Amino acid sequence: MASGESSSGGSGDRPNSPAAPADPIQNARDLLKQIMSVLVAVLLGQPLSPAALKRLQKVRKKAWLLVPRFIDLAIQKPGYAPGGKDPQALLSEYRIVSELMLLVADVSDGRKLMEETLRQRESDLWKSILVIYGIAQAQANSDPEVANLVKQMQAAMSQGPRAQKSVKVAIRPSPRGKQAEKAALAAARAEAGIPDPKAPATHGVAEAKGPVSQPAVSPAPIPVAPSAPAVPSVPSNGAGGSGPASGGAH
Repeated sequence: MASGESSSGGSGDRPNSPAAPADPIQNARDLLKQIMSVLVAVLLGQPLSPAALKRLQKVRKKAWLLVPRFIDLAIQKPGYAPGGKDPQALLSEYRIVSELMLLVADVSDGRKLMEETLRQRESDLWKSILVIYGIAQAQANSDPEVANLVKQMQAAMSQGPRAQKSVKVAIRPSPRGKQAEKAALAAARAEAGIPDPKAPATHGVAEAKGPVSQPAVSPAPIPVAPSAPAVPSVPSNGAGGSGPASGGAH
C-alpha cells in the first residue's frame, strides 16, 4: 500500500511525458543524406567556381532533342565519333544526364513548395511573437527580466541608418533618329577640329549684317590766330597838329 502511494505520489510529481511524435523534417534530412550518398558516383566532388561556370559550353535547349540521333549516327558510323570518345559511352552519359534532369526538376518543384511553406509558417509564427512582444512591452516596468528581453528585441528590430545605394538624377532625353545622327556627327567634327560646312563664315558676318555704324565724331575746331589789339584813332584838327581840340565851338 505504501509502495502504491509512493509510486502514485512519484507519478504525480513527475507525470509521464507523452512520446515524442515522429519528426518528418529530420526523417527527410536523413533520406536526403542517403540520396546524396547514392548520387556521389555522378555528382561533382565540389561546386564549380564562377570562373569555371563561365567556361562551360552553353547548351541549346531545342537542339538538345537531336542529341540521341547524333549519338546513334556515331554508333552506326564510327567515323563520325570524336577522337578518343566511345559512342556507347556517349549514349550512357546521355542517359545519366537525362535522368539527372528529371531529378533536378523534381527537386526544384519540391524546393519551391518547401520555401513557400516555410515563408507561410514563419509568417504565422512571427505574428504570434509580435503579440507576445506587445504584452511584454506593457509589463516591462514591473519585471526587470522582461524589460531586458524587450530591450534586446527593440535593438534587434532597429533598422539603424541606411547606406545610400543609389543617387537619383534627372536623365535628359537623348535625341533619336536624324537628330541623333546630326548630334553624333557634330560631336565627331568638333573633336577632330573640322568646321561644320553648314555653319556661316565668320569673316562675312559684318557684310551680311550690313555696315557697322560708327559713333558720330564732331570735327575738330580750326585754330584761329589771335588778332592784334586795336589802335585808338586820333582825331585831326585840320592843322595837322596834335593837341586838344579848342573849345571855340561853344
